[in-house]
Amino acid sequence: MYRAIEYFYHINPTNMINNRNNITFIYNGYNYLLVECNISDKELHNVFRYSNELRKKGFNCHIIVNNIYQELLTVINGKRMVLLKIIQNDNSLIDIFDIIRIEREFILNETIIKRHQNNWGVLWQKKIDYLEKQMDSFGLNKNAVINSFSYYIGMAENAIVYYNNAVNGVPVSSKLCLNHRRIFFPNVWLNYGNPLSFVIDVPQRDEAEYLKYLFFYGQKKEAYESFTDLIKIKKMNSYDAQLLLARMLFPSYYFDVCECVLIDNEREERIINILNKRKSYEEFLKSCYMELSNNLSINRLPEWLL
Repeated sequence: MYRAIEYFYHINPTNMINNRNNITFIYNGYNYLLVECNISDKELHNVFRYSNELRKKGFNCHIIVNNIYQELLTVINGKRMVLLKIIQNDNSLIDIFDIIRIEREFILNETIIKRHQNNWGVLWQKKIDYLEKQMDSFGLNKNAVINSFSYYIGMAENAIVYYNNAVNGVPVSSKLCLNHRRIFFPNVWLNYGNPLSFVIDVPQRDEAEYLKYLFFYGQKKEAYESFTDLIKIKKMNSYDAQLLLARMLFPSYYFDVCECVLIDNEREERIINILNKRKSYEEFLKSCYMELSNNLSINRLPEWLL
């Protein structure tokens, strides 16, 4: 890999570390990340434009480095790779206050925003259909998945109904901003500032994903506190609150791990860790709903959660 980096980028890397899905190294005092690209060529060029615009506004997201052929994408050993130059401290933590500040300060121009509208209900249904097929093909002897799959499919279907009821007749184009495909825990800048993870969506996407992953992989107390901080800082209307709840109801935290177990044949311990927190997460959802419904007129969560 050293020779490939040297050839395609005219860079002599030092302190190279080969991780599972990426390679980090240092060059001229900067950290670099060579990572496999899992988005389409069109999406790659879109996020390249987004990241350039955001940096002009002061958002120090990673820089996508062109190779010697002035191309964003480089095929190395049959894999589609992208080189990122990291400007900011890659281990700095991003919390709910940072997420709110960033969504307010670094808004993309209106022309770009209006070209991107995500229908969560449609996307979530496609995810369910996909995972059901994978379950049929690869679910044999995956007992933790087998015993929990129906519950989370039901939870996802509830999320779709709740979302569809919330957005019925409500335009969303004016509410879109920079978001991420996934929020991880700990939420460090190495992931958060990666333009390959950027998507254009409503702000409730990042907010809800942060709360979910904080709950399951951090401390439950911090998740409760972060939710309280969120609704204190943001002036939510009923539509905003229902989008947040719909996103929190959809079990992306389970489906991500489920896919790794089914497709990548990972061990089921991560699934079991999620299942151990199932009841306490139901309580968290109920608590969030009650706090929001105290001041806003919003649709009720499914009865089984209340």
